[in-house]
Amino acid sequence: MSTTPESENPDNPRARIQELPHLPPLAPVAQQLLLELNREEIDINRLCRTIEQDPGLTARLIGVANSAYFSQREPIYDLSTAIIRVLGLNLVKSLSLGIALSAPFDTRACPAFPLDHYWCQAMLTSTLASQLASQANLEPGANEYLFLGGLLHNLGDLILANCFPKQVCAVLRQAEASPATPLEALQRDIIGFRASEAGVILGHKWHLPERILHIISHHHDYHYRGEGWRAVCLIGYCSLLVRKEYCTMESEGVPDLITSHNVLDLPENAVSAALERLRSKSEQTLSLARTLAGRGA
Repeated sequence: MSTTPESENPDNPRARIQELPHLPPLAPVAQQLLLELNREEIDINRLCRTIEQDPGLTARLIGVANSAYFSQREPIYDLSTAIIRVLGLNLVKSLSLGIALSAPFDTRACPAFPLDHYWCQAMLTSTLASQLASQANLEPGANEYLFLGGLLHNLGDLILANCFPKQVCAVLRQAEASPATPLEALQRDIIGFRASEAGVILGHKWHLPERILHIISHHHDYHYRGEGWRAVCLIGYCSLLVRKEYCTMESEGVPDLITSHNVLDLPENAVSAALERLRSKSEQTLSLARTLAGRGA
């Protein structure tokens, strides 16, 4: 019995994504930032030189430092000051890589795709996960990549909006009409594969760290028990919490939220306190999301 090769199977999501002519290569600055991610010690001057090769990225990070989210009394004019006075090396490394990896995707052909919402979800998920990390009994070294994992966990959504704008608009319309249907189920029905699959395929092409690929691939899967599963579960839990808090999450996600909370065994008071801190900066976070999306305040 003969079988159709993977590359010739039109129903194979990996083949469909990899054969797209406009699937972008990894930008040189992003390649260098990935190298910085793997260094044990971060050199501020080397990091600044790397980022400053991309003027748009530099301007965006300075804009982040000047955003209402960080409440600076005096304006920041250069990257090194933004790092030293406001953002810190680890946050800048994660933000710069998150922005650089998302930069190639143009979602303007998909007007239903809310880019500000995408960045707000990413930033809130990262922030919430970082705040709960000390309570989650994470694997050794997880704190090093947790924030970046939160920023990139929904990277596949950008890929789909860039590559399949009409289909994504149809998915979002259907999601609004049928809020009880999981979004990834609609993506598979209408587009042929899920955002997480697209994110992992591109992540392999770009040679993203395996721990980040685990988050992109499995943050929706609360039965995942592979490498770094507690960090993966925490990102998924925080993503659901953010959706519930800010997006009137449909009822289909509530069982997953309860399951992941029980698995992580997080103290209720710690979760409540972290959510309250997010609520207190909701307007500032939206302004920050606009800056990350490149739309200003």
